[in-house]
Amino acid sequence: GVFALDDQSGAIKPLEYVATGGQFPRNFAVSPNGAWLLAANQNSGDIHLFSIDAKTGRLHATGRVTRCPAPVCIKFLAIA
Repeated sequence: GVFALDDQSGAIKPLEYVATGGQFPRNFAVSPNGAWLLAANQNSGDIHLFSIDAKTGRLHATGRVTRCPAPVCIKFLAIA
């Protein structure tokens, strides 16, 4: 689910619901620059890449999928 905060009241309002592209979404992570979201689907064994619209926050499926046996956690690591 993608949500927004109302500028005046601070209330949370739903913007859209996006399918993760697989079965049993287990975890997701947003890239440090805020441009990408990875969704891990445990039962279908895949990770789907979504772009995040910088102005609206809405998600767009990129069609890029990585196979991974039972992904359960996604973490971005900083490499020095």
